[in-house]
Amino acid sequence: MLQLGHGAGPYYGLWSPGKSLNEFRGWAQEYEAEEGRPVRPTDLFPLAADDLRDVEVRPVDRDWPCDGCIPICHQGCTFWSVLVLTGAFAGRVWDVACFAGFSGEWVPACRPPGWWDPGTPHPGQLPPLPRPPTLVEWFAGWTERCLTDLPETAEPRSARDHCT
Repeated sequence: MLQLGHGAGPYYGLWSPGKSLNEFRGWAQEYEAEEGRPVRPTDLFPLAADDLRDVEVRPVDRDWPCDGCIPICHQGCTFWSVLVLTGAFAGRVWDVACFAGFSGEWVPACRPPGWWDPGTPHPGQLPPLPRPPTLVEWFAGWTERCLTDLPETAEPRSARDHCT
C-alpha cells in the first residue's frame, strides 16, 4: 500500500494505511461497545484454507470487523475490500459485505476490482484472479480491467498534451 500510493484505484480509491487504520478503529470501537469483545488488526485472522472449500456455493459467515485485517477500500453500499495482515492469508485481499449489524459475508476477491457482476464474463475476457489474490495481483487486475474498458479509438496521450 505504501508503494501504490492512495486515492487511485478500484471502487472509491485505495485508502492510505492511515485511513485504513482509522476506518478499522472506528468499526472496532463500535463492535467492542456492542459485542463486548475487542477486535485488533494484529490478532489472528479467523479464516483458514478450509473456509475456501464451499465459498463458490456460499460466502463464509464471519463478523465484520474481525481480527487480522484492515479495510483498503469501500466498494459502495455495504461492501469493502480488506487486506489480511495475519494468518494463512496474510497479504491477500478478501471482499466482505455487511448487511445487518456486524454480520459479514466473506469471499476471496476473485474478479477484477470494479467488475460488479461475478456471474457475467467481463467483456475483455479477463481471467479470474487467484483465490484469494495478493494485494499486487488484485491491484494489477483492476489496472487490466481499466485498460480493457478504454475505447479502441482512444489514442495514447502524453503529459505534454494535457498542458497545451
